[in-house]
Amino acid sequence: MPPLVNEYIAYEGISFLTWLWIITFTLFTLLSVRVFINIIASLRSSRQNKSTYDDNDGYLPYVSIILPIYNESRVINRLLNACTSIDYTNYEIIIADDSTDEEAIMKIRQWKKHPRIKIVHRNSRKGFKAGAVNNALKYIHPLSQYVLIFDADYVPPPDIIKKMLKHFNDERVAAVQGYTKHILNEDKNFITRSVRMMFTYYSMIEMPGRRKIGGFVPLMGSVLMIRREVLESVMGFNEKSLTEDWDLASVIRMAGYKIVFDENIQVPAECPNSFRSLIHQQIRWAEGITRDTKKRLISILKNKNINMISKIDFIISGFYGLQSILGIFSYLIGFIKPFMNINIFLNLGPLGYYFLYIAPNIYPLSLITGTIIGLYKEHELSKIPWILDLIIVMSALTPFMAYGTLRGLLLDNGLWLRTPKTGEITKGDLAGEEEPKEREPEPPIYIRPILQWVLSY
Repeated sequence: MPPLVNEYIAYEGISFLTWLWIITFTLFTLLSVRVFINIIASLRSSRQNKSTYDDNDGYLPYVSIILPIYNESRVINRLLNACTSIDYTNYEIIIADDSTDEEAIMKIRQWKKHPRIKIVHRNSRKGFKAGAVNNALKYIHPLSQYVLIFDADYVPPPDIIKKMLKHFNDERVAAVQGYTKHILNEDKNFITRSVRMMFTYYSMIEMPGRRKIGGFVPLMGSVLMIRREVLESVMGFNEKSLTEDWDLASVIRMAGYKIVFDENIQVPAECPNSFRSLIHQQIRWAEGITRDTKKRLISILKNKNINMISKIDFIISGFYGLQSILGIFSYLIGFIKPFMNINIFLNLGPLGYYFLYIAPNIYPLSLITGTIIGLYKEHELSKIPWILDLIIVMSALTPFMAYGTLRGLLLDNGLWLRTPKTGEITKGDLAGEEEPKEREPEPPIYIRPILQWVLSY
């Protein structure tokens, strides 16, 4: 009897810690299940038809390309060269310019005589990117039916318009989102390699998986085409949002329209090439998406135009930043393992072994599996070693993403953190691009073992 009493007392003393462990890794297990569902769904989802717009009847709807620009002297000529070389007749290019840098302004002015280009300059940054695009909408051609948006670091291919227009045969489709393929400087350093892996998973696994199961398909701010009438009917982009693309997707879905994602529509872009710029980007995304999801949550749940799967997916993906907070929490509770009564888990049989040894690792393993399968779908399995860079960088980003998420939850306004563009291209096999430049040295090698040590907890 005394041993049973001692065991009972011990159990009572650590029961809170035990339940804390079980609850935390149950949540990670559920997140892992979602990842595996997306993996299976993405493999079962046939890739979108690679055909382009059928103009056999001679009808070519007018398209307005809007380029929001702010002090992008390093990339503006590359962007405009690509946009003016698009294989389509009925289109215009509107430069929504907020630049204050004289070099950038001069480079833009050199294009003012081009027959396709309009330059719309603002002397303020009100509303930032959303404000610039909304202002440009006032100047689009009266006959324009579609608006196509690119950020400054993108290099659209000649067939981009035709590839996007084919999806608008369905009147319910309000917008089309392509694959923002961050590859121009993908092999510059371990930061750019990790960013490349992030987008491989997101665009080859997560987005096709959502498409297959009928989940919430967001917009990504670039490589997106939207019906002009729809954009005007929802009053354009939300200038109070840090992630105006996510917010616009929510409004479009509530209005009863569909958003199509097509991974075959691929436009090369830059990766953030420094940890500082990546931190700024991830904080803004985590803060903005969390805040917009919080503000739209009740309206989304009440909306009859959105199915239940999309509503659940909206909540999970909209509050994705909470995973970072949960991740930090899991690191911390890793230190309580020596104080837990492991026999309690062992007495539970296979379930106990799962929670003790497998559950703490299942979520990162699911993401690694998804990234590998994404690389397989892209025929890029040689890049599997880059996943190590992804693991290290994502671990280091966790506290910053948690900070952004908390700001989104607790504050009503945020700070716009711009991601600077360099214009560098290290991938020399891209058609029409410059030869690879000499790479900058990697960060000190001692950083990696330190981050790996942090990751082990």
